[in-house]
Amino acid sequence: MKCKIEPNGSWRTEVSGCITPDKTTVPVNSEKEIGDHTWECKMNPNGHIVLKQKVSNKASCNGHPYGSEWKDKSFQFKCGEKGVPKFMGCVTSSGELIPDGEVKSVDGYEMECMKHPNGTITMTSLGRSIDAKCKDSQGQERNQGDTWIENKYFEKTCKERGMVEVNGCRVDAVEDLIPLNSKVSAGNLEYHCEGNDGSFKFYSKVKAQ
Repeated sequence: MKCKIEPNGSWRTEVSGCITPDKTTVPVNSEKEIGDHTWECKMNPNGHIVLKQKVSNKASCNGHPYGSEWKDKSFQFKCGEKGVPKFMGCVTSSGELIPDGEVKSVDGYEMECMKHPNGTITMTSLGRSIDAKCKDSQGQERNQGDTWIENKYFEKTCKERGMVEVNGCRVDAVEDLIPLNSKVSAGNLEYHCEGNDGSFKFYSKVKAQ
């Protein structure tokens, strides 16, 4: 309150501001940010002075400062306006961030991070990555397009999404690749290359006379 003296000598008291619970003065028709709240001291149309409290635009989020980011289990958040956490994305076991609504290749798999309309958050494997590498029987990594021989006879190729495809069989006596489920004659021998339900077999036998 303040005392105001008029030119004619009369005087009157006038409200100069509002006092917040922590004893901070907020002048009339102004506002102050205190902690996570904004205090507004305003004169309403009826001439009454009113002190209003509202959440500050830069309020913290449960102890996390405005604008900061933090990880909660496998999820990344950012403190947005008025202390509302904003979901940023999912964090993989290797610490890589997958932004909300995006798909990333992680350790050979396509991983999707999604916040659904009902508020639930999921990180889902969509299968092998398009650019995933292959592993041969010895555990050696092979790039897509690589071709190699396994078990002496079987020619294999690394395909899209890390899939290994058996092309056929190779043997020194035959110049060209022997396709799967076929046979080729060379000299007095027949070379057989067979494949069925993931099982493959190569053998030779003397040609029938």
